[in-house]
Amino acid sequence: MNFGGISLPHYLYSPLSLYREVFARHFHLNRIEGQGIIRPLGPNRGQRLEKLERQLASKFPLHSFGTFFSMELTRV
Repeated sequence: MNFGGISLPHYLYSPLSLYREVFARHFHLNRIEGQGIIRPLGPNRGQRLEKLERQLASKFPLHSFGTFFSMELTRV
């Protein structure tokens, strides 16, 4: 990524690789949920697509397909 002529490294982790590399030592992974797994994103997606996304958002491997994701972790 380049900002004002300066190259800045950035990383796009999958949920599982982020958990393993950053959190696994101190946290237990309870749940991953993808957000935006059904496109297009936006307010007029319709109730049927929104309901379907809620049903699929935590299913493997779909939880990794979204634009964003959230992880539920418990400290060990």
